[in-house]
Order: sequence, then structure tokens, then C-alpha cells
Amino acid sequence: ANVDLLSHDADRTAGASGADNRGFIDLNSNREYAIMGYSTGTAVYDVTHDENQLEDGFVDGQTTTLRDINIYQFWNGGQERWNAYAYVTADNATDGLFILDLTRLPHSISRVSYPSDFSEAHNVYLSKTDFSTGLPLTGDTPILVIAGSNLSDGRFRTYSLNNPASPAFLAAPATPAGQPANNRLYMHDAASMTVTDTRKNTQCANASASDYCDVLFDFNESTLDIWDITEPNDPVRLSQTPYGNSGYSHSGWWSEDKQYVFLQDELDERDRGLATTLRVFSIADLRNPTLAGTWTGPTNAIDHNGFVHGN
Repeated sequence: ANVDLLSHDADRTAGASGADNRGFIDLNSNREYAIMGYSTGTAVYDVTHDENQLEDGFVDGQTTTLRDINIYQFWNGGQERWNAYAYVTADNATDGLFILDLTRLPHSISRVSYPSDFSEAHNVYLSKTDFSTGLPLTGDTPILVIAGSNLSDGRFRTYSLNNPASPAFLAAPATPAGQPANNRLYMHDAASMTVTDTRKNTQCANASASDYCDVLFDFNESTLDIWDITEPNDPVRLSQTPYGNSGYSHSGWWSEDKQYVFLQDELDERDRGLATTLRVFSIADLRNPTLAGTWTGPTNAIDHNGFVHGN
């Protein structure tokens, strides 16, 4: 309702299908950009003027239907300006991690030379960042999270961004005690939030010396898993929560009061014959989430990705 198409780039999409996208505001100019993952590579559009979008650059990649992007923006005191990088992954390809330097926008973009240690990954995520700007939410540097790579059985991998142009591998989680042998801990998608209330000291594992607990939500095909990655070298799983009529635990997001997680299951409609079913988990206890309720839609459309804004 109340949505109008303002512009469309037919030149690029004539030879490529869309995969995923991410937007950010360049704080040097307050210009708005959309970084678009295509089946053939990654494009950056200036969308400051809604009806006159401009492509500022394109970086070729291997052809794949799955390409994801995330943005980190930070203040460079030596240059006295904001710098920004885009981190791009591709699944079913061997591109590894592409790093795009966005500091020359609106004039151009470029790919950074970086020796990726993995060849493919389903998703890329940045913890502790604001998603409209890519700025850190805390006083320290965000953690880059790679999901579903060809390494570590697809379980998530954390990377330091102390050098944003050259992420350094930190850790992949060890197999928790009692983990079934047939569950390889593959992560399909991720979300995260910082916790500063009493849960930080009573429910997290590694946050007692920190001002916050960095909580990572792991959507891994079959369950909702919650990890404490406050110490990214030593991620600790706080809980693993299955649910009825599951098809494929795909993705999710948290409420702004940080008390609930909304989970999208990609295949329960197709495989279980359900109408669109959105599950809501209470995370008042990070170590024991509970199903608080469900929302059911009027059709059997798949709920694939969802985000929360306001209430």
C-alpha cells in the first residue's frame, strides 16, 4: 500500500538478475547509495534523487544467483573524512570475499586486493553496526561474520576489521557438547544485537568485563541458535531452539525492545502446507527462548527475509 515505483535501471538488469542489496548514507556528503548484488557482480547506485538514480560503479564477479553485501563506515582521523567499505560474498561461486572501496564516491568505486581464505559463502554480516550508515554502535570495531562458507562445515566465521581493507580471521565456533553428529552447525543467515540489561551478566558467557553482550542469532536450517560473540575468538552458544512444523530456518530479526525474535522459515509453507507463518520467540531468557506466538498470512507465500522498524 502507498508504494510507487520512482525509477528502474533497465540497462543493468537486462543482462543480470538481482540477488540482494544494501543501502547506506555517505556521511561526507549525506548522499544515499544502494549497493546492488547482481548475478554478474556488484553495482553501486546514487539514489539521492529518487527519480534519477545514477550508477557510480560496477565490479564484475562470477555468475551466481546468490550475492550478499554489508557496509562498514568509520572516521579516518588522518584523512579527516569518513571511509566506507562494502563486503561482498557469493554462494555457488569461487569469488571469496570481495572488498569494495567506497571512499571515492560519488566518482568511482574499486575492488581492494585481498586474499580471501574461503572461496564461497552464503552471507556476510557485521555485528554492532547501524544499518543505515554502517557506523559502529559501540566504542569498538564491528565483527565481520561470514555465514555458510565452504570452510568449517559452513558454521559462522568471525573476522577482525581493525584493518577494514584486510579482514583477519579470528575463529569459528567449536562444536558444543552434545551436538548431534549429523548437525554440522551450518549458518544460513544471521542477525545480532547488543544487550546491556541484566541478561548481560546473568545469561551471557563472556560479557562480564564488557559494557555489553554481543548476541548473534544463528538461523541454520533447523533451529534458532543464540551465541555470545562478545569475545569473538571464543564464541559460546547460549541456546539452541527447535520448533514445530519447521521446514528451513532461514532468517530473522529482533524487536527494538530486544525481547523478541521474529523468525522466517523458508520452506514450511511449501513442505508443510502452511499459510505464511511468522514465528515470534521470546528471548527474555537468552538461554531458553520460548515460542511466544505466530502470525499467519492469508496465502501460502514464503516469508524469506524480514526486518523490524519501530513497533
